[in-house]
Amino acid sequence: MNVALKILLMDRYAQVGLAFATSVGAWINLLLLAWFSARRNFLHIDRRLQRSSVKFAIAGAILGAALLLGQRPVGALFSGWPSLRNEMTLLALAVVGAIIYGIAIRALFRREWRDLMSGRLGSEPSA
Repeated sequence: MNVALKILLMDRYAQVGLAFATSVGAWINLLLLAWFSARRNFLHIDRRLQRSSVKFAIAGAILGAALLLGQRPVGALFSGWPSLRNEMTLLALAVVGAIIYGIAIRALFRREWRDLMSGRLGSEPSA
């Protein structure tokens, strides 16, 4: 799938098409691995994994919204720079994004974080 999409998308979209094809291929690979693992009972999706997945998705949505909303103001901050404007905008957004994602993860995983630091995480008996 990855190679087929790269061939289909590289002429029209250049490097963006190649990156998109790689991303789609990786997602398909992940889904197939999860499906085959679940069929052989190697993968058990318990309640804790479900809750964590939802929390990570929420943190990702918060990050995406912050970057989307911050793109114009941060870009305007460096608009007077004739050179390195795009690079500085990207750097600033990466730093802001890392901070916001860290805060979101810390807020969403407060109890798990506390349990991990105290050594209690993972000590639950399996049913």
